[in-house]
Amino acid sequence: MSVAAEKYTEANLLQQVDVIIEREGGLLEAFVPIELIDQEEVAYDEEHAQELAASIKKQSEKQNSTGQLSAVLLAEVPGLDRFVIIDGFHRTSALTSLGKTEAYATIKPNCTWDEVVDLRIVAAKSHKSVKFARIVEWVEEAWQRTEWSSKINSSSAFQLYFLPKQTGGRSGLTQDEAQA
Repeated sequence: MSVAAEKYTEANLLQQVDVIIEREGGLLEAFVPIELIDQEEVAYDEEHAQELAASIKKQSEKQNSTGQLSAVLLAEVPGLDRFVIIDGFHRTSALTSLGKTEAYATIKPNCTWDEVVDLRIVAAKSHKSVKFARIVEWVEEAWQRTEWSSKINSSSAFQLYFLPKQTGGRSGLTQDEAQA
């Protein structure tokens, strides 16, 4: 682990945010430094991000706040040195483009990658322009974390599940493996 990464270990990641309140279910409302948010590349609608930036700027000037009308949803995944975005890729980008240094966020602590992917897929359904691309990307990412990824690709797994006549033979799977 690099010296920079050690600075952001999971133990002190949550200690570096300004927690406002703990909500039901252990969710945290907080102001999070943008540098602690992993701004990974995902399917993205630039026009939407620009519209959000304009809205955030207007709200920020009017109310002397972050300008966000809704929180970014983040996950704290043990072992990672940054928070992972579940929902709010456009908001985070808009805040960054405006030179903001923190985002108002809801944090789901101690989250697994499976939970992150599941929640991302649910959240992506409301983003029509990027929904399909993001879902495909995250399904493939989740599949790569399974024990089956070295034997069969995600597309073939879907076919096995949804087309009962498929046996998995073409993929080199036994009948038991195909069933599993």
